[in-house]
Amino acid sequence: MKKYLTIYKHHGGGLRGMARVYDTFKEIDLFDIARGGINTRTIKTDGYQNDQYMWYSPVYTSVSQEMIRMSLDYYTSAIRYTDFDRKIVFVDLGCGSGKTVIQAHETNLFDFSGGVELDSYLKDLCDKNLSKLFSKNNSKLFTILGNAEESNWALRIKEILTKNGIAPEKTTIFIFNKNSYAAPVLERSLKVAEQIFNSVMYLYQNPIHHKTLLRNNYEIFLEDSMPNNAHKNYKYKCYLKH
Repeated sequence: MKKYLTIYKHHGGGLRGMARVYDTFKEIDLFDIARGGINTRTIKTDGYQNDQYMWYSPVYTSVSQEMIRMSLDYYTSAIRYTDFDRKIVFVDLGCGSGKTVIQAHETNLFDFSGGVELDSYLKDLCDKNLSKLFSKNNSKLFTILGNAEESNWALRIKEILTKNGIAPEKTTIFIFNKNSYAAPVLERSLKVAEQIFNSVMYLYQNPIHHKTLLRNNYEIFLEDSMPNNAHKNYKYKCYLKH
């Protein structure tokens, strides 16, 4: 209750404060409660390498779920219907404690689901959450301690695919980003992905630097239906380069 009281006061009390308390319970805490008390709600604001990396807070449950589900629907109708042998991989670049990795894996539609996290504390927390919910030997899950703008994460995913007899050029990668980094990092991360994959779906929540995707010839295929003045946690755009 202390946390909710703090949130209520921080947002000025009244109806606005109550609305943010309700959002926190419904969109953040309930996800963990429903899964036996895992912890994906940790917020981390310090210890990052430089000011190009945003502080970490979990995505709203309904928003990331909608982004993943509707992107899968679009993929099925726009890409897979002419290429039934194509594989799909989900990766959250800046996965924190693993919320979207859990959501992606729970769809049972991705061939592999995983996250990349540069903070070792959050990466360990992600590993704990995944091991609590799923088998420790689950070959469809992966986590990588690394940086979105460096090549190790893409090379590691390539290694996972080739080990399982899957060609990266016959794979579509779904990249999730909850506004985890500034525009230069975003651009470099796109270049890293495109060195390995020729088919990229980019799921961008709170898309502050969305013009970076457009400059790199990504086409938007999905965006939220919220008004322009809606809270940033409800805003998103999804892009494709195939």
